[in-house]
Amino acid sequence: MAATDFYVNDPILTGIITGWSNDKVRYPFVWNIAAPVLPVPKITGQYVKLGKEKMVIPAAAEVEVAMDGVPNFVSFITTSEAYALKRFALGAKSYKDERQDADQIIEYEATMLSLPYEKLELFKEKTIADALSTPGSYNATNRNQLDNSGAGKYRWNNIVNRNPIKNIQTGIDAVRDDIGRSPNSIIFGWESAVLLRDYYRAELLATGYRDPNEIAKQIVDTVTKVLSQNMGLTNIGIGASQYALTTASTSFLNLWGDMVWIGYVNPFPNDKQSQDFARTLRHTGYPYVAPRERINLSDETYALIIRDMYKHHFINWNAGYLIYDTNA
Repeated sequence: MAATDFYVNDPILTGIITGWSNDKVRYPFVWNIAAPVLPVPKITGQYVKLGKEKMVIPAAAEVEVAMDGVPNFVSFITTSEAYALKRFALGAKSYKDERQDADQIIEYEATMLSLPYEKLELFKEKTIADALSTPGSYNATNRNQLDNSGAGKYRWNNIVNRNPIKNIQTGIDAVRDDIGRSPNSIIFGWESAVLLRDYYRAELLATGYRDPNEIAKQIVDTVTKVLSQNMGLTNIGIGASQYALTTASTSFLNLWGDMVWIGYVNPFPNDKQSQDFARTLRHTGYPYVAPRERINLSDETYALIIRDMYKHHFINWNAGYLIYDTNA
C-alpha cells in the first residue's frame, strides 16, 4: 500500500463508522479499557518507556541547595521496544440493483458496512480477551486460579466460602507492589460478573431487601461504589459479547469467560510510562472506509471496504492481574 493511500477515504461513511465505534449500547465492546488507542504516525517504530525514577524520593541532601548553588541532576533510564503495525480489512459488496431500490444510498451503504465493521470489532475484542485470559502471560504473583483449595482460592459459585471482594483486593495489592500505582481498571467476564451480582444479591437478601427492582438497583449501586470509590477502579467493564464458530452453530459462546482482569492503564495516552499495561498503537487516520471500488464492470458492483492498521502492544504485564476459574 502506497503512503498516499493512508488518508484516502470516504469521509461520510468513515464518520458513520466512527460514530458506531462510540455507541456502547449497540456495540458493548470493552477491549479498549485494557488497551486504549494511541495514534502513531509510522507503521514501524520504537515505543519509548520510562522507568520508575519519578517515584523515587530524593534525599534531603540532594534537594537542599543554596540560592546560587548548582543543583543535583536526575536522570531517567529509558528503554524502547520495536513495534510493527498490522493491516486489517473487511468489505461488503454494493450491488447496482440494490442501490437503485434503496431509498437513500448512504443509509444503504452504511447498513452494508455494519457487518464487516462488527466483525472487525469482534475480532479486536476476542484478541484482547484471549490475551488477558492466558495465565502464562502473567507472573505467578499476578494470577490467581480459584480451585476451592483454601482461603483466597474459593470459587465465586461456592456460596459458603466465596469472597470475591477479597480476591479483587489481593489483585489490587499485587499490582501496587509491582508498579507502585493502584490499578484503575477492571474487566469482568460474563460468568464472573453474574456471580458477583449473585453474591451481592445474597448479601442484600440477608439484610432484608425483598423487592426485585430495589435489589437490582442496590446491586448496581453497591458494586459500583465498592469498585470505584473504595477500590479506585474507575474503568469498569463487563465482557458481555458472544460469538459463534460458524453460521450453522446452534449456540453461542461467551467471548469473555469466568475471569476477571485488573490493571493500571495510564489515563494520559502520550505519557509512555513503563507502568502502563497496554496500548493499541493505531496508525493516524485509521480506521476508514476506502473509496468505492468498482469490482465488476458489467453489473456495476462496488466494493465497500473498511481498512484498519494497528497493533495491540502489551507494555508491562506486571501492571495487570488475572483471577480465573471463578465458576469452573
